[in-house]
Amino acid sequence: MFMISLTILFLSGMSHNSTRDASKLLPNTDDWNRNNMSLSPAQKIKLIDYWQKSSANDLKTASDIISKTSRYSGGLFFLHLSLEKKLKALYVHKFG
Repeated sequence: MFMISLTILFLSGMSHNSTRDASKLLPNTDDWNRNNMSLSPAQKIKLIDYWQKSSANDLKTASDIISKTSRYSGGLFFLHLSLEKKLKALYVHKFG
């Protein structure tokens, strides 16, 4: 529950377009009961799908950067980003 609220706070403060897209998948926090901060099954599926697709895209970007430019630091950045998104999808799947 804490992780979901932390994710919402994080998403609400970001200005990147893909992050705003992810925040649209979450329910309005005003509608939540403090003791019942859970996602519906449909919201859970959409959010997991979003994080998995975004992770795959970042992994492809990392691969392209490393193979085409040999800029390892840039590639590792996107690899790290991809891993974080996979972990978010796993967390939502397990605890969401």
